[in-house]
Amino acid sequence: MSSELQKALELKLSNYQSNRVDRLIRSVRECSPLGAALMDKVQRQNCKVVLGSGMKAAGAFIKKDNTILLNHQMSDERLMSTLVHEARHMEQYENAPLCAAHYGLNLESLIRVCRAKEADAKAVQCAAAYQMLDSNPKVWKEFFKASPKIAMSYLEKYKQTKSIEASLPEAFKAWYDDLDYADKYDRKMLSFMESKVSDNERDLMEDDFSSKKTVEDVCRYGSACYMRGEEGFLETKRAMTVKEDIFFRCADVSQAAFDKGLCEQKDTSFVKFFVKSAGGIIAGKDKSDKKPSASEEWSFIMSCFDKKTAGR
Repeated sequence: MSSELQKALELKLSNYQSNRVDRLIRSVRECSPLGAALMDKVQRQNCKVVLGSGMKAAGAFIKKDNTILLNHQMSDERLMSTLVHEARHMEQYENAPLCAAHYGLNLESLIRVCRAKEADAKAVQCAAAYQMLDSNPKVWKEFFKASPKIAMSYLEKYKQTKSIEASLPEAFKAWYDDLDYADKYDRKMLSFMESKVSDNERDLMEDDFSSKKTVEDVCRYGSACYMRGEEGFLETKRAMTVKEDIFFRCADVSQAAFDKGLCEQKDTSFVKFFVKSAGGIIAGKDKSDKKPSASEEWSFIMSCFDKKTAGR
């Protein structure tokens, strides 16, 4: 292929991608008031929206580049709600710059913040997709197919109340019911923290970002928190359950950081998680949502380490 033809094809592809992005943004604006408000913020923040290849996910927000990346292999209907989802992530950083997943957070806060941001973005995506039902029903159909429990939870509440603000909490909470999905983000956070320990990053796992503050900062609808009255949700078994190997990885990375002198005190925050074993039994701090005492925490840690050692 001649260089001239190669350049011509690249230019044609570039124009096609630019036109498709413009079409997606325009469609979101026209079909969803929620989406339109987010597209306005994307424009004000000079956030770029580009199509990418080689992605497993439908989209991503790259904060350091201020860019929303969309998977060009996905249909327009899938990408319309995905664009809303990623724009919501951009807005989260704008609304709550301190509520960010970083290596200074203790392990409980790190996983809690990451999960809450994903649950919130999915809830807003759901609400926007439902707004598109009349003008572009395929968007809602695609969302429903990908996230049926979240869609049903939102839909049932919306039919009762006709209120987005009242329905968002149900979609938000339903996100946590798919532990396999939440687990993907837990693993990313643990890999992130493990890399920081490997790099000898200091001041690790020392800060706590409370569940109440997380909810108040992340779960915004207009000027209010749509989870008001339910700020304690992130302390419940429904929101605090992790897989067994995640718990043990938390224990390992906490111990490694302490042994290397990368933190002043060993992080034991992760003992507040409930743990789902391979047998499907929920174990954890206890069977209720009551906070354990310090002695109970250490007793639980030691019993888990004993169990881990016995299983090797």
